[in-house]
Amino acid sequence: MKILRLSTILLSSAAVWASYQPTYSDGLSSIDPSKWTQNGSLSAASNGITGNGSLISTVPIPTGNDYDVSMTIHTANKGACTGSYSLYARSTPNSATAYVLTLSAGSMGLFREVANSWTFLSSMPYHCSDGILMRLVVRGSSLTFWSGPNAATYQDITPIMTGKPGVGISSSEGDTIANVQIGPIDY
Repeated sequence: MKILRLSTILLSSAAVWASYQPTYSDGLSSIDPSKWTQNGSLSAASNGITGNGSLISTVPIPTGNDYDVSMTIHTANKGACTGSYSLYARSTPNSATAYVLTLSAGSMGLFREVANSWTFLSSMPYHCSDGILMRLVVRGSSLTFWSGPNAATYQDITPIMTGKPGVGISSSEGDTIANVQIGPIDY
């Protein structure tokens, strides 16, 4: 009987998670200037964007400054990642002030950037390969990020309180980022 109850709970939880609807999704096969502010040099193709720069969303988010942002990394050689990939939260349009979650060289680091001055906040090991998902959730002064099944939460004592989500890529030898989802917090 206990197994049946647990199975019912797990199935119900999976159904709720599967029904998550982001506010905005973009495969990034093109860069829509009505939805994104582009910084740097980026180009779009059917498998996403590549280059050196960032896209900061201009899409209104119903939950204001608390949201969930994610993206998928695709490698050109279907192996290990070769570039640096970033998610932005509470960013200014020029990305000079933001929370930045960056994946590079086997680790994922969370930074606070204010007026182009960077402060390291937290990190965790991360293996990057084709199809990997990066995810960052910001709520109040709390930031949660994922490395596979592992999550880390950081409480910022001097939080950035407003701004938009975004994505970035640099020094990618053909790698791309795609499948961006922005929406309300679902956990």
